[in-house]
Amino acid sequence: MPVKKIEGTASLEAIEAEITKETQQKPRKNRKTVVSIILILGVIAASLVLFDLISSQKANNVHALGSINGTVVNKQHTPVAADVFILKAENSTVADQNGQFMLKEVPAGDQKIIVAWQGMGKEIPVTINSNETLDIGTVEVEETQLPPE
Repeated sequence: MPVKKIEGTASLEAIEAEITKETQQKPRKNRKTVVSIILILGVIAASLVLFDLISSQKANNVHALGSINGTVVNKQHTPVAADVFILKAENSTVADQNGQFMLKEVPAGDQKIIVAWQGMGKEIPVTINSNETLDIGTVEVEETQLPPE
């Protein structure tokens, strides 16, 4: 504590009052500093939590892929080499001579699978989960009608 000069003869009560006054003022300055530091640390912590949350969601979305497999047949239940693709995506494949296909890297969520072969086709709504291979079974392609012009 710094030495303070008191003019004249001070009483013990005056000295105690001066010490009490200085002691009460000093913690207030420290309290303001501590509160400021706590607020700054709180803002930094909240920012880090938010950044981590956003980063983890982006990472989950990047890896949220699944697969779809099945077999395509015509009306006579003969396997056909049909085109299989996701509506509004760039994923596609072709069924082999046994009608079997595996469509990989399908985004997780609700999707529409299109199976098309020689003017016939079928739209199949599916829900894909991350890291899942969904077996849609046997798909029979049907004749499609052109919409009226």
